[in-house]
Amino acid sequence: MMFRNPFLKDRSGATVVEFALLAPVIMVLIIGLFELTVFVYQWNNHHRATRAAVRLASFSAPVADQLNIIAASGLPGSEIPNYSITCDGSSKTCTEGTYNSTAMNRILNGGDGKCEQQTQTHLRGLCDMITDLTEANIVIEYNASMKEVSSAPGGLQPVVTLRVKNSAMKYTLLSAFGGVLNKVPDTSATLLGQDLSDGGFQ
Repeated sequence: MMFRNPFLKDRSGATVVEFALLAPVIMVLIIGLFELTVFVYQWNNHHRATRAAVRLASFSAPVADQLNIIAASGLPGSEIPNYSITCDGSSKTCTEGTYNSTAMNRILNGGDGKCEQQTQTHLRGLCDMITDLTEANIVIEYNASMKEVSSAPGGLQPVVTLRVKNSAMKYTLLSAFGGVLNKVPDTSATLLGQDLSDGGFQ
């Protein structure tokens, strides 16, 4: 008669072992889902803030002072040649002319000049919507639109593109894994300039 080990039939601990094997996988999936949710939420928030900021930039004084020179160049009514000027807040320079820090500050901090929650929508700056942003996170590009003319009553109406770059993601849990999800991808928005002055803050 063959001897049978009674422990071979004892399966009382199988559930505990299976759970111990599956628990790390389940936890990684839950954390990953949470991380992805936070990532998508903040990316979407950056998109909304960027769209609002480019509207603000479209009727704010230009960061590129060169635009004021271009607007007054040539004979009144003469067509203005194509131009493309990019201003980078991280270096505080523009590809042409001088960089207007006051104009950039108004786009960043809004009409009240403060980086804090602003209840009056028309006074909000980019920092009022995403509080950890600074001037170094903003790039603004001005490109000529069709058939702009010198000394026009409304001034230049360039195509304005605002880009938010190198913005850190908050509440990241997986930053230890190479930091893949610890930065929000760059966001940008484009709009036709309406009135390059500070009239939008009045």
